[in-house]
Amino acid sequence: MVNTTGVNTNITTKVSLQVSESGDKLELNPKEAEVVVPVVPSGLVKNVPVIADIRGTPGVAQTVKSVVVEPTMVALTGAQDVLTGLVAVYTQPVDISGATDQMVKDVNLVLPQGVSLVTQGQVRVTVDLGAAATGTTDQQR
Repeated sequence: MVNTTGVNTNITTKVSLQVSESGDKLELNPKEAEVVVPVVPSGLVKNVPVIADIRGTPGVAQTVKSVVVEPTMVALTGAQDVLTGLVAVYTQPVDISGATDQMVKDVNLVLPQGVSLVTQGQVRVTVDLGAAATGTTDQQR
């Protein structure tokens, strides 16, 4: 049993696993599990898009072909005056300096003071890189 009295953020805890009926030949493995209990506020909740904060320059002759953020939207809660003006949230910076291949990073979000995620967790940012255009074609040679 997980006590949630007076809690206003998600709870992550380890609990012992037990068998509901006793038996001589029954053994649990593992004997405990990590449990996440989401605590959802009863106040204002707003869904906003997530924007990846990409910084740096990829490796030689590489360019950013696409940036994908998963999830694309997150649910936030907090003071109404802050949420009303909030149109999107950014990820922590993802540095692609010198990268020559696809990058996948799990990062936190940068949230304004007094705003929190309804569900905890990081977002995944995938940056696909490819050969940069050289600026010449066969017809220009």
